[in-house]
Amino acid sequence: MSFKDDFNLFIGADYGIFKGCKAFHGQSLVKSIQSINHLSKETNVTAMTWGDDKEEDILIGLSNQVVKTYDTKGKAFSFSTDAKVVPKDGAAPSSGSICGLTRFDGALVTATESGHIRVMRYNEDECININAGQNLCKMRHSKTNPNIIGSGGLENELKLWDLNTGKNTFLAKNVPNDQRLQTRVKVWVTDHTFLPNSQKVVVGSRYGYVRLYDPKAQRKPVVNINVPDQAISCIAASNSDDSVLCGLAKGDIVKFDMRNGKASAHYKGFYGAVSAIACHPTEPYIASVSHDRFLRVHHLTTKELVLKEFMVTRMNCVLMRTSFSLDPTIKAEPEQEKRGSKRVASDDLLSDGQSDNEDQLEELFNAMEESTSQVPDEPCKKSRKVDLNTPLKKASSQLVVNPFSNKKTSRPKKANDSVKETIDNDSDDDIMIVSESIGNAPAVPDQEGDESEPDEADGESDEFGDDDEDDEEENDDEEESDDDEEEDSDDDK
Repeated sequence: MSFKDDFNLFIGADYGIFKGCKAFHGQSLVKSIQSINHLSKETNVTAMTWGDDKEEDILIGLSNQVVKTYDTKGKAFSFSTDAKVVPKDGAAPSSGSICGLTRFDGALVTATESGHIRVMRYNEDECININAGQNLCKMRHSKTNPNIIGSGGLENELKLWDLNTGKNTFLAKNVPNDQRLQTRVKVWVTDHTFLPNSQKVVVGSRYGYVRLYDPKAQRKPVVNINVPDQAISCIAASNSDDSVLCGLAKGDIVKFDMRNGKASAHYKGFYGAVSAIACHPTEPYIASVSHDRFLRVHHLTTKELVLKEFMVTRMNCVLMRTSFSLDPTIKAEPEQEKRGSKRVASDDLLSDGQSDNEDQLEELFNAMEESTSQVPDEPCKKSRKVDLNTPLKKASSQLVVNPFSNKKTSRPKKANDSVKETIDNDSDDDIMIVSESIGNAPAVPDQEGDESEPDEADGESDEFGDDDEDDEEENDDEEESDDDEEEDSDDDK
């Protein structure tokens, strides 16, 4: 697999998290590239850009002023350097996070929030230090003029710098005072971008305006678009020459046409401030990340949300390859290929050896037939089939009278009559209840000196049956004695 087919999106987030994403139609494959062991609160990814036109290297700027280089072809971090600036004239060193970085003529260009821009080379005498002013928010590199960079920030107007000489070539001028209050309009350049194939620069502000500057024409903005009560958090140039995409802090992306100064499209569905936007130079796709921790890909013309992926962390930067496409180009995995090759190889061996060993196979089958013919035919015993769907019949609870109890209990006179128990609540030894069971119940253990066993079917014992027979014989004898006495009395009379 080529390195360009590996990931088509790269994301930088807080704590130094760096991820690669392979996006398809409606799904994506996300992988964390940076090891978890090297993450900390001081290594937030604050800037990210391509290191060359071939898109083989990615420059990653961290909040601790460290620049790392990721090799997409070798899939490893190849370089790391400290970009902190310490002026020789005794001025204050650079501070804050890296807000922009790029490469120019073999040199590494970095910018920090303190306003220090440094063109780093291997020879320190060739390095150039630029003071772009305090509270710097963003530094961008022009693709049309590779020797030009732009900078801007809080109360820091747009400036253009020449990287060969380190001199300022353009300084933007603020608009006139407010007509209602007659006060100065505040300046806060949060982001800016160079229009493709042009020297024009579009600026987005936290105070809710979008301005187009033409360095060849004048210092004042050529087009000024006011977006009341809306803060511009990021900005990116679209693939058309005269439109830009502005990410809002409320959670929207608005497309502005700089020819007439009007909004031409809205891309919704965000639940947090949009932190970065990447637009494909030729294909109609927009990749964006926001503080709601979602990666989104919109269609530029239809405004359809074609991809939405939760990335767990708060993202700050996003890069899109020029070869980005949502058409799936999934190739077979190495394991599957190996398994398939083994299976094909075994089939080939079988087909090749089958013609050579036909005689051996026939002898083998003939031997199997002879062995099976020698087995006597015996009727198979029918196995009892149990239907698992039919419910099992439960045995009724049985009442067993304890023969060792001294207390009197009432028993049923007939087998068909209902059993009425007249047992004291305090006694525990009068009766024993046999639990419901299926099949043969365990036999009651015999006691010493007792040969009789309880009758489980009738709930009676043999001893009580014998006593009843004795009682009936005694009653018959008493009746006979009474008859004899009556006869004797008649004879006396």
